[in-house]
Amino acid sequence: MNDLKMNGKITEILEVQKGTSKDGKEWKKLSFVIDNGEKYNNIICFDLFGDEKVDNFQKYNKVGQDVEVSFNVKSNKWKDKYFTS
Repeated sequence: MNDLKMNGKITEILEVQKGTSKDGKEWKKLSFVIDNGEKYNNIICFDLFGDEKVDNFQKYNKVGQDVEVSFNVKSNKWKDKYFTS
């Protein structure tokens, strides 16, 4: 699958979340929100997983900055409901 791309301005950076998976591996996640300037569906929240991605994002990005985001869309089914990230 090819990466999708979107341009926008970072409007919010949420707190880093950390945890441990069922198999004992530690994980780190950061969510951030951009406004792409469109009339509808203009606010999009993205998630970053992994130490290196989270650390690099925090090092080089801040609220108010214009960015181009490359992303993949994935849906999972759980208890007859679909969740997309």
